Amino acid sequence: MFTIIQSAGWPIWPLLAASVIAVALIIERAVTLRSSKIIPPTLLEQVLAVYRRQGVNEDVLDKLAQDSPLGEVLAAGLRNRKVSRDVMKDAVEEAGRAVAHELERFLTTLGTIATAAPLNPGQVAALEDSLRKATGGDVRISRNVEPELLGGMITRIGDTVYDGSLKGQLERIRERLESS
Repeated sequence: MFTIIQSAGWPIWPLLAASVIAVALIIERAVTLRSSKIIPPTLLEQVLAVYRRQGVNEDVLDKLAQDSPLGEVLAAGLRNRKVSRDVMKDAVEEAGRAVAHELERFLTTLGTIATAAPLNPGQVAALEDSLRKATGGDVRISRNVEPELLGGMITRIGDTVYDGSLKGQLERIRERLESS
């Protein structure tokens, strides 16, 4: 194997380094995003047992919050155990949103762009950059050419659809005229 690498010459070294880095990132993501690490199967039972046995103090809550993302959400609820249910619910929801945002931070968003004509690589890069700024994360887009759009584009990211096509604009004008 080493002789193959040597015979390939200097161009193989950056490729080999990139491959090693890619494998390291894949392993890191697999370890970090394991469901048993994010949502430990017995965490709730353990928290309830500790709560019944000794109550809750700041040390226990800090350890719980650092244990896992679910622990962080549970700790937010327990920190607010002496206030009204609505305040506790808001604290849990806010902690859940923060945890979800943190977990989604490293995920790539997949978007679909439909255009009336093919896009050149510069246009694709500009669109990915704009979508990256809009979503706050990495975005990869798949492209479809749909001549029936007449012009413009339709962008889909998750459940959100942005229709900037000429066909869509004409349909909206038609709907407004019909409803008048």
